[in-house]
Amino acid sequence: MEIFSIIKEATKGSQIQNMILGPGIIFCGRRKTMRRCSSWIPTGMIFCATVLTLSACASAVDFTLSPEGLMALDYNYYPDLTAQVVERKRSGTGVEFSILYQGNSDDDGSLFSVCCLMGGEKRMAGADISLYDAFALQFELVSVNGLSSPDTAGPLIVGAVINHSEDGGWAYNPQVLDFDSVYHPTVATSRTPTTADTISTIGIVANIPSPWWPPPEINPWPESGALVKLLIEPVPGAVPIPEPTSVILLGIGLLAATRRRRKSAA
Repeated sequence: MEIFSIIKEATKGSQIQNMILGPGIIFCGRRKTMRRCSSWIPTGMIFCATVLTLSACASAVDFTLSPEGLMALDYNYYPDLTAQVVERKRSGTGVEFSILYQGNSDDDGSLFSVCCLMGGEKRMAGADISLYDAFALQFELVSVNGLSSPDTAGPLIVGAVINHSEDGGWAYNPQVLDFDSVYHPTVATSRTPTTADTISTIGIVANIPSPWWPPPEINPWPESGALVKLLIEPVPGAVPIPEPTSVILLGIGLLAATRRRRKSAA
């Protein structure tokens, strides 16, 4: 598929930057792809953009989700979108998500699975994250319709979603997964900076980037949709956050007593 190869070549070797392009959206930093990337947002609206490059300093402390926390991502942030998590199961150190996409359009190919104040059981909403600089998760593309060959489907955009400040706006640092390892890896870590003190929205995004291929007939994802298996794991070295009722949070309390970081304004 020639256009597929051309687009892959254009993005090969590019680094995902931590850049804010709108209200709570951390997106890829290449100017050539910003307009295209902005189309992935289901709201279809990107407001005036102020670009901020955020670098992780050596003293940064990240947090991640334990398997219990991953199992608690029970709310579809955009209920009008058709993609849904049909199964979550423990696998190794993480959780394997089976995601059913009804098609390859924006409405059918976008998933935002979160725990938040807006709905669901809200088991992690309100948890204290004031000690941390960023939220990180590791993603692995396992299979698409039971297959894992390079020509199975196109790339998948994933990211760790967190409210980036106390105003409630959420953000994610997008990563590209693909079975064609020449261009994109099957495993990647998404690290999203935050200055929030408590969790209002936390979870994952997993989107089929259909705007990259405007003519539907050359979209490398099946028009009829796909069943994607995605393994999501805690990031080694980051502090795992379980449900707030867990006794492990006592350890976080002890950490808070000995180290209160200063947060810089967003």
